[in-house]
Amino acid sequence: FKIVYVDLAHRCNMECANCYLPNRDFPDIDTKILLETMSKFKKRTEFRLIGGEPTLHKDLPKIIREITTMPLKHRVVLVTNGLRLANPDYTKKLADAGLKTVYLSLNGADDDSVYEVMDNMKCAKKKIKAFENCVENNIKMAIGCIIAKGINEHVPQRIKEIIQEYNYPVSLEFRNVGQIGRYSLDKDQNYSREEILTMLSGIFDFDPTTEQWKESLIDDDTYSWYFPL
Repeated sequence: FKIVYVDLAHRCNMECANCYLPNRDFPDIDTKILLETMSKFKKRTEFRLIGGEPTLHKDLPKIIREITTMPLKHRVVLVTNGLRLANPDYTKKLADAGLKTVYLSLNGADDDSVYEVMDNMKCAKKKIKAFENCVENNIKMAIGCIIAKGINEHVPQRIKEIIQEYNYPVSLEFRNVGQIGRYSLDKDQNYSREEILTMLSGIFDFDPTTEQWKESLIDDDTYSWYFPL
């Protein structure tokens, strides 16, 4: 396997309107069994630690340290809402354990009015602080953003501005509201791939009609694109 997703915890410290995994009843993954399983991999693998919210797992620093120091030196990506990364000491602890890459959700950039609707919580300050702490610890970042019609169309531009303010290279992933789990928009209310592609082309200065982008339109329901800045 090149990439393996690991649900460390189904618990979460948020109640987002567009959660693909709203079931919170399963226990956290057993650390010993997890590490024993990972030790059996024969080739270097990227383990993406997800949830729920993986930072709620009490052994996360240990898990990161053990994975990254195995003989094959596996790669770890932490997929997080960032609330706990707003704590500088905790972020440094993860970085010291060997964390080098974070996928951070920023549906509202620094706009609390968006988070209040999409994530049922005013958390803009914590989100931006998490971003800052990752920068401070030289952690690579991918920024994830769900675009919901009539709610946060202004956010991609603001995310671009924040990244440029910090002059820190990241990858960006944008998608529409996935029709899975708990979601706030039905399919006929959602943006299509082509609509968001056109929206983003004006912000990130690319031509959405080129063959490169036409080939990426696998279906009309969901998508994600990466824009290195």
